[in-house]
Amino acid sequence: MRVFKNCIILLLLFILASSIITAKPRWRSSQEIDLNLRVMEYVELRLPDSIYMDAKVGEDKSVAVDFFLRTNCHVILMIESTGFKDENKQDASILNDFVEYSLDGFFLRKKAAFKYETFRVVPGTKYSGKFTVRWLGASFAEAEWQKVSTGNYQDTITVTVSY
Repeated sequence: MRVFKNCIILLLLFILASSIITAKPRWRSSQEIDLNLRVMEYVELRLPDSIYMDAKVGEDKSVAVDFFLRTNCHVILMIESTGFKDENKQDASILNDFVEYSLDGFFLRKKAAFKYETFRVVPGTKYSGKFTVRWLGASFAEAEWQKVSTGNYQDTITVTVSY
C-alpha cells in the first residue's frame, strides 16, 4: 500500500509539474516605441589653403591640386575669383588674362576674375577631382608683359557651399 501511495504522489507531482511548465501565461505586457531618426545635412569640402606658382615670361605652366566634395543633400557650389592684386593690394588686372582655372567635371578654362559660377550638386555626391591653375606665359610674352613688375601677386578664389 505504501508503494501504491508513493506512486500516486509521484504521478500527481508529475502532472502538476507538467501543467505548470506547459501552461500559457495569463498576463503578458508588451509596448512599442517609435524611433524617429533625422539624418542631418552633411557637406565635406577639402581644398588647399594656398597654391604657389612661380611664373615666367615665355613659359606656360600649370599646377593641379586636389579638390574633394562629399554631401548627402542638394547643395549649390559657387566659385568666384577676385582677380589679381600686387603685394600692396593694387590692381594687377593685366594678369587676369593670362591665368586660367579649371575644375574637372565642372568647368574648363575660366579666366581669373570670374564671378560666381554656380553648380547644383545632388545628394550622394562624392567628388574627388583636380583644380587646375594654368599660367599662359607664352601668350604673356607676346602681350604688354613689361607693364607687370617682378613680384608677388595674389588672386583669392572663394568656394561657397550652400543648401
